[in-house]
Amino acid sequence: MTPADGPKVLLIGIDAGDIGLIRSYLGELPHLRALFAERSPIALNPASEILTSAVWPTFSTGKPPGEHGLYYPMQWDPEQMTLRRVDTDWLPFEPFWYDLAREGKRVTVLDAPFSLPSRLEPGVEVLNWGAQERLGGFCCNRPGLAREIKRRFGLHPMGEDVPIEEPPERLERLRADLVEGAKRKGELSRWLMETTEWDFFLTVFAECHRAGHVLWPAGEDGEADASPRALLDVYRAVDQAIGHVREGIDPQATTVVVFSVHGMQANNTQEHFLLPLMERINALHHGQGAPAEVSPPSSFNPMRALRKALPPRLQSAAAKALPNAVRDWVVRREYCGGLDWGRTPGFAVLTSGEGYLRYNLAGRETLGCLEPNSAAFEGYERLLKECLLGLEDASSGERIVQDVESVDNLSGPRRRYLPDLVVRWKEVRPATEIRSPELGRFHGRFAAGRTGEHRPGGFAVVLGEQSGLAPIEHIVDFADFVRSALALPRAA
Repeated sequence: MTPADGPKVLLIGIDAGDIGLIRSYLGELPHLRALFAERSPIALNPASEILTSAVWPTFSTGKPPGEHGLYYPMQWDPEQMTLRRVDTDWLPFEPFWYDLAREGKRVTVLDAPFSLPSRLEPGVEVLNWGAQERLGGFCCNRPGLAREIKRRFGLHPMGEDVPIEEPPERLERLRADLVEGAKRKGELSRWLMETTEWDFFLTVFAECHRAGHVLWPAGEDGEADASPRALLDVYRAVDQAIGHVREGIDPQATTVVVFSVHGMQANNTQEHFLLPLMERINALHHGQGAPAEVSPPSSFNPMRALRKALPPRLQSAAAKALPNAVRDWVVRREYCGGLDWGRTPGFAVLTSGEGYLRYNLAGRETLGCLEPNSAAFEGYERLLKECLLGLEDASSGERIVQDVESVDNLSGPRRRYLPDLVVRWKEVRPATEIRSPELGRFHGRFAAGRTGEHRPGGFAVVLGEQSGLAPIEHIVDFADFVRSALALPRAA
């Protein structure tokens, strides 16, 4: 523990910790129950409810999505006309703790999600030891410390996230790995707190995020492959680890914030239909056949066909065995392979359950074909929204799309890297057949093995003296809050 020679701030993140779920589990989460009893949680408004996958970059930069331009580890690059991994050569950004270090504050950070390889100096930054949303592999700005972490704690047991259906025995193994991982994260956090000098300390527990995706309880008519208590077991392990971390501080000298920047909910995605939907909508835009008789384009995407042909277990084994570069190539081919950009006015981009779409705009995309603000643009936009809003689950007749929202309100210098439209799904289970009066019928199956998905809205519990501190109301507020708690002026 660092000596009490000035104010200190400890941030403990529960990645995708869902406030509703935590409240329902409080009877079995003694440390969080005590926190909630001491201070009521603050409901955090995201900087944008539209892009729920942009929350961690918004937290770390203290800027809204239009300014940082980040929403997913693999994003659309309009210059290269392909999907590309976020890196320092393309979309560099700095988290707010870099300024803290430059201004003389001692900084230690463990597993901040969505982080570029560390360039922090001075200070300690340990990244991707046990993070869910990664932009690279395990790294530390102090190589000797990285080796010591591996020697003492090994690697986090949850491993890579491969979104493939898993059998019950594999889900049970993952539950056990996440429980063990939370315990080790708590121990590693305490060890870093005791062996590094810090004024600002951030640690983020990713276990609830991975568990929320794959161990979320299935609905009444769903196949509950995971144990009903599996998700609770992970939350209990994180709760115990939070208690262990808090035991290592001087509460009189330390402002503590336990927080989550988004929650989880049952997975209602219909994203498995987006690629063929966009193909048919684009064909209809070009007048290929009567509306109800439109056929899929003749272009063939071998990667998509291969993924459909391989059983889930073989996909999982192949994905885990292949290097990231090969997996990324497969994804690029699936999303972009066979597209004729001169006849593609709009397309889907990669996300995690949400439906993100872009216009192929002339003047923005290198091979853009749709003139902004033209009659063709207005007609395509109208067609796109009408087709999507009219989609129904063929078995129940329920509409599957809540709305199609524009992100035009997210202004900023990097707005051009964000999607243009977000398809919000209704709260119905992933369908296997959908229909549309304009587009006909589609058959498909959601096979990513995810029963839970992101929902907007997080929380924060702030412990310690708060008079004179900047308020936390939105995700972007953490940077200013930390600066005020460390007696630093607000950043320019």
